[in-house]
Amino acid sequence: MNRYDLRLTGANLTETTLNTTNVNARQFGKLWAYPVSGQVYAQPLYVSGVTIPGVGIRNVVYIADMHNDIYAFDADDPGLANSPYWVQSFGHSVPLPNPQIGFPGYPDVLVEIGIMSTPAIDKSTNTIYFVSKSQNGATITDSIHALDLSTGQPKFGGSQLIAATVPGSGSGGSTVSFASHTQNQRCALLLLNGIVYVLYAGYGDTPPYNGWFFGYDAGNIHKQSILFNLNPNGGYDGTWMAGAGPSVDSAGNLYVITGTGEYGARDYGESFLKLAPDLPHGTLKLIDYFTPFSKQFLDSSDDDLGSAGALLIPNSHLIVSAGKEGLLYLLDADSMGGYTPGTDNSADQVLQEIEAFPGQLMGTPVFWADSAGNPNTALTYWWSSSDVLKAYRVDIANQRINPTPCARGPASEQPPLMNGILSLSANGNAAGTGILWASFTLAPDSLSRAGGTLTAYDASTLAEIYNSGQVAFRDSVGSFAKFVPPMVTNGKVYLATFSGTVNVYGLLASLPAVYGSFTANREDSIVHLQWTTTNENDIASFIVQRSRDSIHFNPIGTVPGNGNSSVTRHYSFDDDKPLAGVNYYRLQEIDATGGTGYSPIVSVAIDLSAKAYLQIFPNPAHNEVTVVYNGLNTGDNIGIEMYNSGGSLVYRQDVIADGSGRITIWRAPLMCSGVYYIIVTLPSGEKHQLPLIWGS
Repeated sequence: MNRYDLRLTGANLTETTLNTTNVNARQFGKLWAYPVSGQVYAQPLYVSGVTIPGVGIRNVVYIADMHNDIYAFDADDPGLANSPYWVQSFGHSVPLPNPQIGFPGYPDVLVEIGIMSTPAIDKSTNTIYFVSKSQNGATITDSIHALDLSTGQPKFGGSQLIAATVPGSGSGGSTVSFASHTQNQRCALLLLNGIVYVLYAGYGDTPPYNGWFFGYDAGNIHKQSILFNLNPNGGYDGTWMAGAGPSVDSAGNLYVITGTGEYGARDYGESFLKLAPDLPHGTLKLIDYFTPFSKQFLDSSDDDLGSAGALLIPNSHLIVSAGKEGLLYLLDADSMGGYTPGTDNSADQVLQEIEAFPGQLMGTPVFWADSAGNPNTALTYWWSSSDVLKAYRVDIANQRINPTPCARGPASEQPPLMNGILSLSANGNAAGTGILWASFTLAPDSLSRAGGTLTAYDASTLAEIYNSGQVAFRDSVGSFAKFVPPMVTNGKVYLATFSGTVNVYGLLASLPAVYGSFTANREDSIVHLQWTTTNENDIASFIVQRSRDSIHFNPIGTVPGNGNSSVTRHYSFDDDKPLAGVNYYRLQEIDATGGTGYSPIVSVAIDLSAKAYLQIFPNPAHNEVTVVYNGLNTGDNIGIEMYNSGGSLVYRQDVIADGSGRITIWRAPLMCSGVYYIIVTLPSGEKHQLPLIWGS
């Protein structure tokens, strides 16, 4: 499930491979990436020991994207990164912009809406549950689905349209009906005691919308077991919590935090809510709540309290979270505080409030009990916009949080809009195993697919031990996926992006070499490969490998290494018999003990019949990119197209070849950071695809 457990701690405490000594730019980096058809808003989910028909027992990663596709990939084998065990599609996604979605010019979601929230998995029944949004003609609908983990085939009813009507005057009549085009299913799904919970808010607080709660029978999703509407006589009161789902205590009570309420109304917007399933009546019962004295101000200023999920502190009855206002709240789950009018924070009947952050918090905090000898102390981690990463220590026995941070991240890392999205891995509370992982962007507008960074910190000190920019050539993230935490398990980090990929990071096999560059250029009928290393560890040789499909590689030559080296070394190799079409190259490093590692992959597109070659540089690019061609005649017509990762055309130009041998493409405002594909059509009609990354 999203954030690992029912209390939303954001921590995997069974990680025995990664630790603070081996997560560094020399030993750790990007291993491969899974290509998918759309942006990934849902946290990837990992299941061990899945039986795949005809294959055997495998560890599997499940990825859902906004193109309404869901994939099952092998979690461990890079050779299968482009070959999912199964993929299923669920109707036409909702294209954006769309007059039915949000307000005019609604910017919070781009390209399309399909599967937005994180699915829930029941390993005991081998089932994954998720919600899709589709458009057919003018009709927009939401549906819940259940698929078999092994085969991707429907089960327990397959699919069910989400629909409901309840008594209420919020729509101007005597009933209120669920309307998909106004309702945003952002919260992760929750599977609890045989019920799959699905929660809703709106798009950019555009009315009319309501805080709907649905619960479907996990064994028969055609049966709606729970139906609850927070404010049927009004509107608003939605739950989005930056993609987190409800948290759950040991008694099975659900905790959520709502966003904007109806201004001027006394409703349950801007509130912590404690809800209990009432199955005999098919609804939820409100058990307790807390609403800040400043509710009306929060409503009017869009300072949503519910911009993060509710973290339940393990082995306690404590609840902690914060919102866009920057106040950290500590609550007692047995007496949450209700609502008390007043003029300042002293009116709020809660355990503690701390003015902790200068910016908005839009991501659930992370928890780690770091002491083996003292179960009453623990760390919580927070990262708001316009601020550094912070750790606050919790005194569980005395129900207090020290208002002074016990550790801070680097001063240079202060995201201006979207804060860092966090997760933690550790081997219990063993010293040296706690790593805090963060996905963030330093771009001023993180809603438009800005470049992302994956960073790792020592969880005890917040000293940075790794970031994906240290060896950008190898580890580049692509576009930042807002609200999606890194998913860490079994020695690997699975990171969603808005570039149409989920990247996989982990320990690099042997890692004999650290690369500074690797390029491929055609000169006449030869492909000239050049690379540099900045560090070598017992390098005996580099085996040059070539592939037609970027998956299956064959050796074509060997270049001697330099043994041990800590200075920049330059190498080259010529392929004098390249293949027609796209040639993919990589280097296999062989060390003195026989250990191996691999370089990143580079490619060159070649039309041998015309003796033409194509290349783009720089890559990644920032303001412009140059397409270099050779072997064409002056006056030949060349077609240039560029597509984003969602398959939308963003650039087209017809060019007449001249003596310069190059074409410059200037970056347009709609070319946001991320992965793109340049399609070059040669005079023969042959098409070549060249991947490009627009950097931030």
